[in-house]
Amino acid sequence: MRNIFLFLLGLIIMSIGCRNNQNQPESAESGHSHGAGSVPYTAFSDSCEYFAEIKPMIKGRQTDASIHITKLSDYQPFAEGIMTIRVFQDGLLIGSGDTNKPRIPGIFPLKFTANSAGNVSLQFVFNGGGLKDSVVVPSAVVFENEEQAGKAAAAEDPSGVIKFTKEMAWKIDFGVLRIIPREYLNTFKVSGELTIPPAEMTTVSAKTDGILIFRQPDLIPGAQVSQGSVLFTLTGQGLTSRNMDANFAAIKSRFESSKAAYEREKGLVKDQIVSQKQFGETLSRYRIDSTQCFTYLNGFSGNSMNIVSPAGGYVQQVYQSNGSFVNEGMPLIALGNTNKILLRADLPQRNWQEIPKILSASFRPAGSSQVYDIDALGGKLVARGSAVTADNQFIPVSFEFPNKGSFVAGTFADVFLHTTPIPNQLVIPVSALMEEQGNYYVYVQLAGESYVKRAVKLGFNDGLYTNVISGLAAGDRVVTKGAIFIKASSQMTGTPSHGHEH
Repeated sequence: MRNIFLFLLGLIIMSIGCRNNQNQPESAESGHSHGAGSVPYTAFSDSCEYFAEIKPMIKGRQTDASIHITKLSDYQPFAEGIMTIRVFQDGLLIGSGDTNKPRIPGIFPLKFTANSAGNVSLQFVFNGGGLKDSVVVPSAVVFENEEQAGKAAAAEDPSGVIKFTKEMAWKIDFGVLRIIPREYLNTFKVSGELTIPPAEMTTVSAKTDGILIFRQPDLIPGAQVSQGSVLFTLTGQGLTSRNMDANFAAIKSRFESSKAAYEREKGLVKDQIVSQKQFGETLSRYRIDSTQCFTYLNGFSGNSMNIVSPAGGYVQQVYQSNGSFVNEGMPLIALGNTNKILLRADLPQRNWQEIPKILSASFRPAGSSQVYDIDALGGKLVARGSAVTADNQFIPVSFEFPNKGSFVAGTFADVFLHTTPIPNQLVIPVSALMEEQGNYYVYVQLAGESYVKRAVKLGFNDGLYTNVISGLAAGDRVVTKGAIFIKASSQMTGTPSHGHEH
């Protein structure tokens, strides 16, 4: 695994070196490694990170600076723009310089002269790519002369610092997040399953006794059927008993008899020859016989009856086989409408006290790395279980949402149940986490190209984010993307701390 890390990082370094050599002016001094003898400065605005390497500033002398600018939104460099540096002392401008010619995208070399010695502040100003931005470094020093500059002690990196250049970060999917305390939901992970809501299920049953004949050859689980399509035919052909013609003749005879009685008594009840009670019984019997007759007649042709689909959907289960004899009322097929999905979370009994606190959930389907939020999908909590059953010792908690992502019913999932919110939590994406022998750590950015490994203790995990109990502080900048390349860089031996030249 370590060899893979080294190989990947080596490829990045080689590609960066080739790219920079192609962009070097012919007069550029070769062999002058990036940042040698320079003072590094790092500052952040709301939109950008500025990493400057500036030669020691000496009063009245021209100073060389190289300023790297990175968009915080996607951690990519600006290809063009105007970069300006201003030097202030006691509120007065004592020097400035600018350039609109980046050496490569993101790196702007420029020259300036400071006219007074002492403590100063630096302002970086950038105008380009639709952005006007600036940031101030409050503390810097302009030396009186070269001798004084030579005596100044160079700042040393803290122990364990890992160097990772801007050019390396710009060439990969890289990201850094400043940690700001925020509210975070108490979350615990359980197992669950995606199913079709019971209200979206339709069972088609036999309307009479008969032999079942399949009318569609692909009536198998997963097949789609449309509303009104003929699914089966029930036939009584060849049967000596329970003959459909005989059944229909009996039903029709009862209907005609009850209809005649109704027509006869309808006039007699007005003259009080027939009592209201007797007429009411006759009317009731007529309505029942009428319903049975026309229901039976619907789809009936000769000695067979067609069974049509009352709704569109997908076949969930076929209960009978082709050619089998079925009785009236027996289920034939189950259809499911997948426009909605039910997420059932199986809550262990030990967490029963959390049931009233559950507010929402997110889930990760089996075999997927993506986590979906119920609220973002337009879903809602529909039921909290209050009991366990003999065949399932978990407490069901159910959520329903529109099936916009083509989720497959029957899929198992990891479910993250969210309960009470907790204020002032340090929260990082799970993509920032690195694991080593069961222990977790992250990489924290100390300065523009300086990172350090930091062990962390984790709290809740909702599949996308986790809160950190210890190891980080508010304001820390944590690498959220590309941490594996920093790990590879830390394992490189004999690699220069910078991969480009001036």
